[in-house]
Amino acid sequence: MGQETWYLAIISYRSSSAKERQRGKRREGVPASINCGLLEHQREGVKFLYDLYKIDHGGILGDDLGLGKTIQTIAFLAAVFEKDGEFGHSIMLKEKQLDKKGPVLIVCPFSVIHNWECEFSRWSSFIVSTYHGSNGDLIFEKLQANGVEAHRLKNEKSKLYTAFLDIKTRKSVGFTGTVMQNKIMEPFNLFDWVVPGFLGTCEHFHEFYDEPLKRGQRSTAPEKGFVQVADKRKQNLVSILHKYMLRRTKEETIGHLMMGKEDNVFFCAMSELQKRVYRRVLQLPDVQCLINKDVPCSCGSLLTQVEFCKRIIPNGIIWP
Repeated sequence: MGQETWYLAIISYRSSSAKERQRGKRREGVPASINCGLLEHQREGVKFLYDLYKIDHGGILGDDLGLGKTIQTIAFLAAVFEKDGEFGHSIMLKEKQLDKKGPVLIVCPFSVIHNWECEFSRWSSFIVSTYHGSNGDLIFEKLQANGVEAHRLKNEKSKLYTAFLDIKTRKSVGFTGTVMQNKIMEPFNLFDWVVPGFLGTCEHFHEFYDEPLKRGQRSTAPEKGFVQVADKRKQNLVSILHKYMLRRTKEETIGHLMMGKEDNVFFCAMSELQKRVYRRVLQLPDVQCLINKDVPCSCGSLLTQVEFCKRIIPNGIIWP
């Protein structure tokens, strides 16, 4: 998958004695030591992921950047594997449960790998191993789940997307704040990975959603024809996606906690070297044309320089 992507494998349990396993009892829910640090929208996100897990489905957590997708993921895994927030302690699973719960693979860009490790260390007692480079091609068997920062999985022609289709897991979860950026087919590619077949075939999605929506967006589209059809298909698609996707923005979740934006403008005096460079730039012929574009033309015409002798052609290049 290239040098840019890291693999983060979460081995979620430690060995225990038979006596400890017999004493362990099944407990659902996020451990109190983690739950106390969650905001309300994060608790809702964890519940969303856990509800999907209970019905054996994957999904998309589509929160904006900064809403805590990482901590929601850790809290969700802590609930699934019955972990608490104290290092070295966990509620032990029975033998049959251990067999069912394999490791979890989290795939993320290089720039956030350290943050994932720090957050796991801070909030829970998972054993974390990183895989990258020469050992990044290890084959993971019996993966319990596959979690991915999924904003780069929207292009079905990319090598990364093709490689992810080869990773076999019991369920997959994607994390991205941009479910769709440029093309209507992008949500299909994401959902066909986390919930295969949920949106039908690629051909069906293209014919039923992609083409009608693109036709309805054209400026020449008739209101009673393409536009109405596009609106109905859009509403239908949104209602379907909400079944396996939770999308929240900062404004609707933590907007009341955010301070108002304030712009501060500071004027800094230029150094002598900067002044000399600035004056030299001002004397360049092209810059002089721009500066004097509204000055009456020197040829005696009543028009300005930009309108007559110093015209600017459509592509923006100054034409003497």
